[in-house]
Amino acid sequence: MDTRQTKITLKEIQEILPTFSRPEILEIDRKIQEYLETLTFSKAGETAFSEWNDPAEAIYDED
Repeated sequence: MDTRQTKITLKEIQEILPTFSRPEILEIDRKIQEYLETLTFSKAGETAFSEWNDPAEAIYDED
């Protein structure tokens, strides 16, 4: 999977979208949904480990 990021505007997406086939658009939609789901779970997971940021817990850190 290519992880390069490219800056693209919403306007550019709207202009290029009609050039894609229906299967390509559905694949783009699937990838966007997958990304949003991962982002949501990642954000939710951050709160589960917030106690690790407690300075008192630093005694368990290895140098």
